[in-house]
Order: sequence, then C-alpha cells, then structure tokens
Amino acid sequence: DKVYHHSVDIECNMPMAELVWEELDCKNQPLGGLGAWRAKVPGGWLVAIRCGGGEGGGVTFYPDPDHQWNGGSVTAASG
Repeated sequence: DKVYHHSVDIECNMPMAELVWEELDCKNQPLGGLGAWRAKVPGGWLVAIRCGGGEGGGVTFYPDPDHQWNGGSVTAASG
C-alpha cells in the first residue's frame, strides 16, 4: 500500500498535524481510471476519490468508530 503524509496547519504557532492517506487498491475501474484513498480520523475514515483524466472527485466521511474497515468492498460471500 502507498501511504501519503500531508501536514495541516491547524492554527498559528501550533505544531503541524499529519493527515496520512493510504491508497486503496481499486479493481474493475470505470473508463478513464479511478483513484481512492482513505485517512484514519477520529470516529472513522475520510475517503477521497479522484476520477482519471481530471474529471473530478470528492471526499466523504465513512463512520467506523473502531476502524474495522479494511479498505475493501463487501462481497456477496462476505455479507
């Protein structure tokens, strides 16, 4: 897995906090490709998606207080 570190200035004269992004392994991507990353935050995950070719993307919060999500999709066999 690729991991990306980004420092965020929360407030002047405060230490920089790191937001660590983990790249997710996308399978069966749509035409043009897709990038997906997650960052562990209090109460769950920030999930970022980027469409290939610069068409757009977005960020959402996925609630998972115990951080049990392994980054994969749920399959019919796994429930």
